[in-house]
Amino acid sequence: MKPCVFTGSAVAIVTPFCGDGVDLEAFDRLIERQIQGGTDAIVVCGTTGEAATLSEAERASIIEFTAVYTRSRMKVIAGIGGNDTLAAANAARRAERLGADALLLTTPYYNKASSEGIIRHFAYVAEHSELPLIVYNVPGRTGVSCTPEHYARLAEIPRINGVKEASGDISLVSRTRHLCGDALNIWSGNDDQTLPMLALGASPRASVALMRLSQAYALIRGRGYVLPEDIAAVFRSAIAHRLMLRQDAKLRGVSADDVLGEILRETEVPYKGRR
Repeated sequence: MKPCVFTGSAVAIVTPFCGDGVDLEAFDRLIERQIQGGTDAIVVCGTTGEAATLSEAERASIIEFTAVYTRSRMKVIAGIGGNDTLAAANAARRAERLGADALLLTTPYYNKASSEGIIRHFAYVAEHSELPLIVYNVPGRTGVSCTPEHYARLAEIPRINGVKEASGDISLVSRTRHLCGDALNIWSGNDDQTLPMLALGASPRASVALMRLSQAYALIRGRGYVLPEDIAAVFRSAIAHRLMLRQDAKLRGVSADDVLGEILRETEVPYKGRR
């Protein structure tokens, strides 16, 4: 199970400019607004931050400024995208020195890398930094898309932490979750895909947590095996914080415990021999 770089929401922030280049005073205000709003992570030098048009010096100043300003109040994810593998590896080392918490790397574009080339691109960059690496799959801009099979292989690389999925293909996300399980975190890269991705269900972490809690609950009661009532007893504790209720449910006063309680009441226990 790979720990998440962050949980919750991450903002891919714009890069403000003035006549002399990057406007760090305006950037200061933008970052502070995100901190006050409770944002969990901030992505700098990404697509929204116009990374493709930034100079190396501008990228460095943005990453360093953000890392110093946030002072660990939120995670800083640095975009190091590019189709030059060696340059991306150098950018990864530089972002690490400047204080970033994680890296974001797009699929290599323009060069029409082979399937194996895509894997080696990410693997090489991951090997050249101690920071966790997030794969950024955005074929609408790069013209290249990762497949679930790519993700399955990339998930085997320890420093590749997850993927920002912006392909718009929900079936790709579903198959990736099936193939990778807990070995790869998946974040939605498109606002209009967030709800469908959540609708795929609780992450495999939920099932693992439920299994372990059930085993511990049974052991406390002197049993080396789990009964359905053990699962029911810990079900809310394992799942409740993972649910995201719709606004209309919240307005009706419905809680996550209410939803899970109804699931427990309506789920028939599959005892052996039941017809």
